[in-house]
Amino acid sequence: MDYSAAVLAGGKSKRFGSDKALYLYKDKPLIKWVLDSFIDSNDIFIVANQDYPTFDTKIYSDIIASSGPLSGIYTGLSHAKNDWLAVAACDMPLLTVKYWQGLFRYTKGYQAVVITTEHGLEPLAALYHISILEIVKSQIESSEYSVQKLLRRIKLNSLDISEINQDLKVLSNFNYLKDFKNL
Repeated sequence: MDYSAAVLAGGKSKRFGSDKALYLYKDKPLIKWVLDSFIDSNDIFIVANQDYPTFDTKIYSDIIASSGPLSGIYTGLSHAKNDWLAVAACDMPLLTVKYWQGLFRYTKGYQAVVITTEHGLEPLAALYHISILEIVKSQIESSEYSVQKLLRRIKLNSLDISEINQDLKVLSNFNYLKDFKNL
């Protein structure tokens, strides 16, 4: 299946202390790990409000700024060349090609496919259909920036990680340097 892929790198990395997208994990920047998980995509780009010239990847700034991850999803959907957009945060280096392939098995009849864990939904390692673009825009224009609220408004397929034969560890993200010690 052809799909677009957006890596969200628009955060300020306050808790991390530096630009976490460029933090080296096993000798490779975090963002590069995520980009590599999208090897099957024919349309890969980064949504960020700064340049990442090291990576030969298109970069789009948020179309509607200051709206958090929802703005990144909106920007990604606006630039997507395919019906489906895979969205991942830049600090999730354990995502794999198999993870995305697993999610794509569950898209039929839905507008989003998201893993749910004991901590809730994981909307920044998920699939979104282009049909929700205007819903996202409307929500942002109403100053409602919650991705969780968006997921309640659309036709959502929430899956347990075991349904795609992956370990929960694949969803690890890193907000603090100490988070790397838990790997």
